[in-house]
Amino acid sequence: SKNGIASISADEIGIEDGPASCSARVACFGLDGDCCPTTDGVRLNCCDAFDHSISGIYFTVVTVDGLKWRLYASSYIQFKHIGLPNAVGHYIGYEIHAAAGAFESEEHHKWRGVLRIAHIPDIAENGQNQGSRLAVDILDKHAYVYPIASNIEWSTMPDDELQAILDFHFAVKRIGKDDIDTPDQDLIQHQSHDFGEFIPKNKEHKKNTNHRSQYETARRDLLLLALPHHVAVLQVDPQIDIPIQKSPFTCVKGDLTYVKGSTWRMLEGLTAIEFSAPRRATPSMLNPTQSALKKDVLSLPPIGAFDEHKLAKLTSSYGSGKRATQLALLALACNSLNLIDEAKKAAETTLRALNPWLDPDYISSLLVYDKSYGGIVTKTGLENIQADFGQGWYNDHHFHYGYHLFAAACVLHILGPHSLTSTQKAALAAMLGDVATEIPKTIPGKRTIRRGNAPNQNYFPVARHKDFYEGHSWASGLFEMPMGKNQESSSEATHCYYGVSLLGVATNDYELRDWGRLLLAMEMRAARYYWHVSGFNRYPEPFGSNVVVSIIGGNLLSSQTFFGTNKLFAILVNSMPFTPISEDLLTPPRYIHKCVEQAVAELPSLHDDDDPALSSWRALLLQLVAITDPTQAFSVIIALSMANPPPQLDQTQSIGSMLYWVATRPDPGFLNFFDDDTYTDYAPSHAPTTASRRAEMGEPMCAAHDRCLKYGLNNGNCCPTEANVMLWCCHALQ
Repeated sequence: SKNGIASISADEIGIEDGPASCSARVACFGLDGDCCPTTDGVRLNCCDAFDHSISGIYFTVVTVDGLKWRLYASSYIQFKHIGLPNAVGHYIGYEIHAAAGAFESEEHHKWRGVLRIAHIPDIAENGQNQGSRLAVDILDKHAYVYPIASNIEWSTMPDDELQAILDFHFAVKRIGKDDIDTPDQDLIQHQSHDFGEFIPKNKEHKKNTNHRSQYETARRDLLLLALPHHVAVLQVDPQIDIPIQKSPFTCVKGDLTYVKGSTWRMLEGLTAIEFSAPRRATPSMLNPTQSALKKDVLSLPPIGAFDEHKLAKLTSSYGSGKRATQLALLALACNSLNLIDEAKKAAETTLRALNPWLDPDYISSLLVYDKSYGGIVTKTGLENIQADFGQGWYNDHHFHYGYHLFAAACVLHILGPHSLTSTQKAALAAMLGDVATEIPKTIPGKRTIRRGNAPNQNYFPVARHKDFYEGHSWASGLFEMPMGKNQESSSEATHCYYGVSLLGVATNDYELRDWGRLLLAMEMRAARYYWHVSGFNRYPEPFGSNVVVSIIGGNLLSSQTFFGTNKLFAILVNSMPFTPISEDLLTPPRYIHKCVEQAVAELPSLHDDDDPALSSWRALLLQLVAITDPTQAFSVIIALSMANPPPQLDQTQSIGSMLYWVATRPDPGFLNFFDDDTYTDYAPSHAPTTASRRAEMGEPMCAAHDRCLKYGLNNGNCCPTEANVMLWCCHALQ
């Protein structure tokens, strides 16, 4: 602590576990044999007589700010004061030394070992500090086992491709006299997905059964903390007693949960949404939508109307990507409504917008490979740290390239695999590798082999922006952030991984599709838990009265956006762009109803365009309104289409694609079904929701739902549970 340490005390458990030899204690040095205690069990007073030092293995440290900490050493150590105390008697720092007689070097009294430190929460129960004591007891019990490395594996269920298995494997060490070491990551092989198979495979460990037993104990005794979004999908290890337990620890994202064991398994539901909305357009809205789409396509610029390369450079990788997505959404809407010629023309225009970013010629190319950090960056961003939103320093790559990946997937879907040249495909693969390089899929019983066409980890990090523990991505790149890395737009991060999954669909690369779906599912779950202020979280004010947190950082919640503090900005920045996948992110509908109410309050009139600066925000808001009132949104967009001059839309929008979005929204009567106070999770779209399926929700028993039975949930209530949690296996959420 920069303000000083108020006190350090060694607990009795540390003294009793310390070395007994006289030579190990400063004040006993020179005596022979054992002093602490003697062979007769007498503890000499020299054992604890130290000059300006504190000795032990377990310590309680109190810093001047009043925080308490638990410190553990792998062997007996001494704390010695550095310098003189400050004005109030606190020492600014301490040195750590080995106990006398245990020095690595008698001259320097060096100590080498493992130190672990944990915060002791201040919990008062019944007027006493019993809660803190219980926390210390749990920490003490698990202090000797710690993780040294981790490995991530993923796969899909053999009989259900819409269920992904995500495993976190932690290699562990055990401190103390029975110190053991697990093999490096490249030696950790898992022959099956059964719990209890995380065993070292080298010959020494096989021969040493005692070592193996110690390792098994350490493996099960590893104690870590899970975030709220983990707990909802975590599958417990049946071999561990009380594997999950409420903890007193909290963080900016909420309460943390103790998890025991060195393997975490999570089951994540994957979306079935691909290029189209999961339902047909409302019949009464079909003709006006088709007419608007045809009009939009007719207004597209002809080939050679302007210099695409110059426009791309001017609008940056972000703005240009949004324009490509606008054209791609227009093409998709036409394709979904069987306007084949229009879809083809819009897709060809999309490809022309993408061409400058897929140019393999270094002289004219807008993108280059950065060898320092292994990534694709803009030339402009590499030369100017502030250009392109800091893209050259790796800010927002998944936002920027997500738009390009989505647009390219739509082109391939509509125009076919030969619409891109081999060099363009190679450039696209590099862009994909920058933000979504894969961890190879694990197939039980088979050796994992990297596919030849997968992005190479030799050139790119795995899923650059994704934090697999936090579930979501971080948008900030190499810039220093006082409150840790952060991310503003959870919806644009979602859009990136949606684009990755669609590229897999368009190229018949099912492993890439599933990888993208997994990244997508994690991003959406984290967004619903942490960005959306609903039943998942209980944020303090001013966030508690908002519906969205604008920016989340490592130790930060913020209501500020890049555009300002208006709540409308925060809501829409975490909603755009509106694509088929948006309905899996923007759920449940009753929560979106609250978002609309708050956003409309910030922008009272949907019809009047009295403030041109808000015109594009009004257009985005209409697509959000469509979730709760598609009829109103449709009529307002029709009116906008007749305005002269035409309204300013967001870069991702056209009138036709907006109408297609509205026309394919589900029945708003669904709104009244859910109550945000009890609804705590939402499954991805596996099929269109119908009135008959909603009616089935009335049966809460697990046995009434085939999917719940399939996964062994035979007894009790699932839909919802007694804690009002709607499990993903419920009929109405499939």
